[in-house]
Amino acid sequence: MLMIGMPLYHQVPVSWFSRWLTLDHSQVLGSIVVDGAYITTAMDTIVRSALAHDGWDRLVILEHDMIVPTDALTRIAHYDPSLHVVGSLYFRHDHPFTPHVYIEQPDLSFGPLTHATVREWAEAPDIYPVDAVGFGFTSIHREVLENWDPDIPMFQLDATFGSHDLWFCHHARKQGWNVFADTAIRCDHLTQTAVGYADNQAAAPSVEGVPAVAFSYRR
Repeated sequence: MLMIGMPLYHQVPVSWFSRWLTLDHSQVLGSIVVDGAYITTAMDTIVRSALAHDGWDRLVILEHDMIVPTDALTRIAHYDPSLHVVGSLYFRHDHPFTPHVYIEQPDLSFGPLTHATVREWAEAPDIYPVDAVGFGFTSIHREVLENWDPDIPMFQLDATFGSHDLWFCHHARKQGWNVFADTAIRCDHLTQTAVGYADNQAAAPSVEGVPAVAFSYRR
C-alpha cells in the first residue's frame, strides 16, 4: 500500500487537482498534506507523520505542479521492495528542458541525462539505475525512512547539492540504498503551460554527424 505525501503551497492548479481525482486510489492507504512550509520542513513533517501510521510500504511524494499518468500509483504499488527510491521522468521548466534524473560527478555535482539517453530510455520504458532524481513525483520504500542514519539530516539544502532531493539521494546511496528512474512514468511539469518529453526532445542538439555523449544503461 502507498502513503501519499503532498508538500503544497497554499493553492494548486485546477489541472493538478483534476488529475488527482482521476488517479486510481485503490492502492492508497492515505495522504498527508503540508501547506506552505519551507520544503525541508515540509518533507520532514511528511516523513514523521507517515511513519506514525502502519499499513503502507511506500511513501509517494507528489508535488503541486506534477501531472502524472493515471495508472502511475498502481504501477508504483507493484514495485519490488529492492527498488528503494524510484523517481519519474519529468523535465525542467527552462530550455533545454533537461530531466530531473541525474548522474553524480566526481566533484559531487549532478549532471542530467542527455537528450539522447532520454530518448533511448523513453523508447524502452523500464526502471533504470541512476544516482539522483527530483522529488516532483517519487516513491521511497518505508525501509529507507525507518533505517535512515539519525546522525544525517534526511533533507537539507546546502551549497554542494543545492536541493533537498539531491541531498537525500546522495546520502541514501552512501547508506546502501539504491536510486532509480522509472521511464514508464512520464509526467508533465506545470508552469504557464505543461513541459514534457516532447519539449526535451525538441531541444536536443542537432549537429549532424556529432552524436551527443550519453550515459546509457539497459536492464
